[in-house]
Amino acid sequence: MAFQGYGGTTVRTLASIRSFVDTYTSNTDISAYLRFSVSPAGSAAAVEALRITAAKRVVAIATLATGGYTVATLPTGIVGDRAYVTDALAPAYGVAVAGGGAVTVPVFYNGAAWICA
Repeated sequence: MAFQGYGGTTVRTLASIRSFVDTYTSNTDISAYLRFSVSPAGSAAAVEALRITAAKRVVAIATLATGGYTVATLPTGIVGDRAYVTDALAPAYGVAVAGGGAVTVPVFYNGAAWICA
């Protein structure tokens, strides 16, 4: 799947989602991965940004950004969600995060509460 744009003289592929064979053993044993590519600023060539492997791992080619919140604005979580808060009060690893402070800390939703990670 290619996403193209016209730059005034040429149509270029600016982003894409492509599938590749990872290993081929037989017609009934073929593993594959998905590659997500984007064009960075100042470039007309798409480069790999994210990959989903045959082992179902999501691999980010660069840093992975999480959402930033205050404790009061954290969304309803789903187990495994990650974010960070900017107003933690006395954060401690594995303890539910409390607001009202000035500490920025990563948090993780464990199914019952957002905890400091």
